[in-house]
Amino acid sequence: MKLRFSLIILALVIFVPFEVVILKYLPVSDTIYSYLRFAVEILIYMMAGLVLARFLAVGKIPKGTSIDKPLIIFIVYALLITFINNAPVLQSLMGLRALLRYVPLFYVLAFINLEKNVIRKILNSVLIIAGIQCVITIYQHYFGVSDFWYPRASDLEIAGKQVNFRLLASGFGGGREMGAGIGTFGDSVFLALFLVITFAIAFASQQKNIALPKFHKFVFSIVLLLIMVSLFFTYSRGSVLVAFATIPIILYFQEEEKKPLSICL
Repeated sequence: MKLRFSLIILALVIFVPFEVVILKYLPVSDTIYSYLRFAVEILIYMMAGLVLARFLAVGKIPKGTSIDKPLIIFIVYALLITFINNAPVLQSLMGLRALLRYVPLFYVLAFINLEKNVIRKILNSVLIIAGIQCVITIYQHYFGVSDFWYPRASDLEIAGKQVNFRLLASGFGGGREMGAGIGTFGDSVFLALFLVITFAIAFASQQKNIALPKFHKFVFSIVLLLIMVSLFFTYSRGSVLVAFATIPIILYFQEEEKKPLSICL
């Protein structure tokens, strides 16, 4: 099961950042395309369910992780805000789902104890993809975002909720500022979230207690600089602040002789 999960996780790491562009050009109908947008998410839920079933089958209870309490606080806070503001519950839950869709994958990674060589492959893949996303983002910032990079326009109704995969290709729309890069994510916000995660991983990879070849550290340091530049080009001030806030946290874990890279992954 470890081997199978590791291959699936590595495939997801490589596929998800390019999902929007890949699915856009598949020769399928709009309906199939709309359902494919949920395929990765369903796969993650299935993996999490299998891991949980495996623990229950052997009579074990999974141990807690570092994100349990912050995650619970965030969900409770989001639900309270929804009820206080009398916002539509179903629409709010759909929005919350978009933010939390990859949380089950974190628990899969935390509980299956991946081998070191698999972790190394994931690290290399994530930072190589981050570098590619940064180059695309910088290009988009200076030369504009063409229709090629935007998601395929389609609509899908789920439980009476209209899920829309259409974005404005120009101007100020949906809270996105003109000139903001979107990479291959189709949205500057999702790109910014990805860059925050990769910033933490790239910064952690530069620490002394992380054993990496000198050449890899040099390449990752270049990727780190590109990520810093690209974060500003997403025009997401919150993401920039969160990214820099990870620096003292990673340094703290280094002082405590812990493994910041493992925590980031």
